[in-house]
Amino acid sequence: MGDFRDSVEVSFVSNSSPFDYLIEDIQKLAEKFNFNHQQLSKIFDLSINELEDLLNRKGNITNKQQENIENKLTMLNFGFEGFDMKERVTLILNDLLSEYRLTTETLSKIINVKEKELIDFMKKQIIDTENIENKLTMLNFGFEGFDMKERVTLILNDLLSEYRLTTETLSKIINVKEKELIDFMKKQIIDTNVEMKICVNVIMLHFVLHHQNN
Repeated sequence: MGDFRDSVEVSFVSNSSPFDYLIEDIQKLAEKFNFNHQQLSKIFDLSINELEDLLNRKGNITNKQQENIENKLTMLNFGFEGFDMKERVTLILNDLLSEYRLTTETLSKIINVKEKELIDFMKKQIIDTENIENKLTMLNFGFEGFDMKERVTLILNDLLSEYRLTTETLSKIINVKEKELIDFMKKQIIDTNVEMKICVNVIMLHFVLHHQNN
């Protein structure tokens, strides 16, 4: 494939591109997390040539590719800081309802909560949300032989390896301290709220990076 550059460098040319807003947001993302071209191409499911053509305003992308990039940019640039945990869980619930054509009645049975509790949660009514958050984690990773922290740690390791991330970068993406992330991966005792935040944010990140490629 040849050598990859260590940072994003956009070659500005005289003609504008209908994707100027995407280029600007990709630049911001690269600067924020110090992503190189190889990491960006993996994240956005583009070849290196497609990515560099886009950044240099030479190429074109399909509507599906554009939507994929926009969704991932929104979550990576703004999602983990702009949404609270409950909002992120609601996003995942809505995606599950849509993707698998579930009713709230069916989904409530799957995660073993009352349908009214699920609906109230999604409508941002004040209820005990921890139960739903925990069971949503199970739904994403499976109920059989379930150990939430172990499974999340496996996902974390896969993300670090697949996207060639450092723990420093990954902690910035999911909006936790690097030490908290490392302690979680080493099975150290950490604050329960931080632990849940890591689990939910990792699920969301994994979902965003992989779901949009399908």
